[in-house]
Amino acid sequence: MKILLAKGLALALAMGSAHAFAEDDAGERLLNRVSDWMAPGYYDNMSQVTRDLEAGIDDDLVHRPMYQMFVPVDVPKLNGRIFFQQAYLDSDLSAVIRVGLMQFTPEPGGQAVRLREYQFASEEAFHNAYQTPEKLAQITTDDLTWDEGCDFVLTYDDSVPEFRGPIGENSCFLPFDMFEMELVAEDEVVIRPGEFWFLGRYVDAEGNIMWGTESDELNKLVYTDRDPIYE
Repeated sequence: MKILLAKGLALALAMGSAHAFAEDDAGERLLNRVSDWMAPGYYDNMSQVTRDLEAGIDDDLVHRPMYQMFVPVDVPKLNGRIFFQQAYLDSDLSAVIRVGLMQFTPEPGGQAVRLREYQFASEEAFHNAYQTPEKLAQITTDDLTWDEGCDFVLTYDDSVPEFRGPIGENSCFLPFDMFEMELVAEDEVVIRPGEFWFLGRYVDAEGNIMWGTESDELNKLVYTDRDPIYE
């Protein structure tokens, strides 16, 4: 009887280990797919903006121009896949308005990845930091700020294919100093090959939109052929 119990326990442990390994493999495949789809370079939504303007739709529904750069980087203190991101005011890319890191890690079950965004405690010091890998290699969590309530869980859908997921409801907040209030993020992210979409909308306690378009269509940034590595 003891021998049978021992064999049963060994089989259960083996099956559990095999399941864990399968999940790990599936998670690694999803991380590789995200990395493959997010080609390093500049992304913008100008085709969407041009369409809105030519259609003559209401101003509140027009998407504003957005210019963003994504570059995969190595940050030893962070696990998963890490991307450096930098946003610009306009198309000449001379004015940096936001800089940070994006971290992708696998979720349990092997069907989704978690996207967490990190901000630098001193943003200006890290402008164009993708060009200095040795600087990124020295980053610790002391150099970063983040809010777990602002994470996205992106589920992979092979039928599209895409990764898609919303931010948690009433979980991500932004101080709005101009009006001495705190805004709530309404957001969703979609990643497709060479495309990065997001809603990026902030509302007040009454649900009034204080930042972002009133359109429910996500801002659709697509890859351009401008390579940041050579600038």
